[in-house]
Amino acid sequence: MAKLNVVIPAVDVLVDGIEYRKVDRKAQAGDVVKVGKSGGIGYKIGDFYAVYTGSDGRPAFIDNDSDERRIPLDKHPERFEVYERVPVEAPKPMRLTVGDYARVIGPNDNTNNYEIGSFVRIVYDNQGRGSRQLYEAERADGTKGNYLRDYQVVRATEAEFLAQKQPVASADDVIVHEGRRYRKVARKANVGEVVLITEASTKVFARDVTNGLVTKCVVDPGHADYTGADITVTDSVGDAATAEEGTYVVLEPLEPAKPVRLKVGEYAKVVNISGFNDDSVKVGDIYLITEDDNGTAPFYGEPVGISKAGGQWFKVADIARTTDAEVAEVRAELERKEAEEAVTAKWSAIGRKVNEYKRGDIVKSLGTCNGHKADVIGEVVYDVRDDDRDGFPSVRAPYGDRIINLYTRVKLVTPVEQRFDR
Repeated sequence: MAKLNVVIPAVDVLVDGIEYRKVDRKAQAGDVVKVGKSGGIGYKIGDFYAVYTGSDGRPAFIDNDSDERRIPLDKHPERFEVYERVPVEAPKPMRLTVGDYARVIGPNDNTNNYEIGSFVRIVYDNQGRGSRQLYEAERADGTKGNYLRDYQVVRATEAEFLAQKQPVASADDVIVHEGRRYRKVARKANVGEVVLITEASTKVFARDVTNGLVTKCVVDPGHADYTGADITVTDSVGDAATAEEGTYVVLEPLEPAKPVRLKVGEYAKVVNISGFNDDSVKVGDIYLITEDDNGTAPFYGEPVGISKAGGQWFKVADIARTTDAEVAEVRAELERKEAEEAVTAKWSAIGRKVNEYKRGDIVKSLGTCNGHKADVIGEVVYDVRDDDRDGFPSVRAPYGDRIINLYTRVKLVTPVEQRFDR
């Protein structure tokens, strides 16, 4: 993008609501720069631009003419002011206290005899005295269990807790579907609720819907397709079917769904580090689960996208299943870092910094200049000079029957130290 619109309240600047502060260092990707004492073609004094890593690996920005510009702060620090993003501290989660509701996430150990996944109300809080935060909690039926540690519970709602206080259903009203117990209730279904078809013969408009079919309500009752129809459901072959009120009962779950256990081969994100005594594991780190031994800390994971000597063992409460998007983001960042390290190693092998060109180097042009096309082979005639044209080396290259100078992005072909014609 070209020039940025910023708000300047004092020393810092605001860009799209994000605060940046002025720093005395070279620009790097993610910074914002302000044009200082002298502008140039496509950018003016006082304009702000977002910095990214250019095509040759150096900091760059896009000017008002949509051209890529280098930031030669090593030669002209007065030409640009550098602003870095002000870090924002993430708000600390509020601690549970008496009267709050919580979901038990485990693990079952010496202090926890609550059912994993159940909802409780906190009735005692030791406020962190002693070695660890301890809670006493009340179940939905009014009974109390052993003490709960802080890492064994997460915040929940009163509605989730009260949903467990359901009247005991008779055997005739209970059905088991896919290993979970439900109670049959005669009422209108809401979108996403499970229903049991009971009167398919006359009032369900689909031949692939039979009595006893368990399916889901997929359309809001007020927006059904047929006049007078109640809900739309999915039939046994996956097609839409319309069922009137009285042809089904709603299946309300009698217990919360049990969390699906992580499997070997899945990715997990660290959510709790209270059991680790050093900084080898951080919240948000992603691991590939490679082993599950069903022990106290059953999951062994290999790190993804972070520099670690080896894997780690985790308790159930330490990690949670992560998304494909989060894994892809971490992998992309790792690939970017590896690419940068590879470029740095390549230049280091010849004793230079990245994109450090010397007089006599043979290079290939990557951009156009003075009518030249890209991919022209030429020779660097100066080191990067004081009037370096945004950090580009001066290159002498053939142009028809004469030789001209180019100021453009280049790629090293042969360093001067390895030329056989010298």
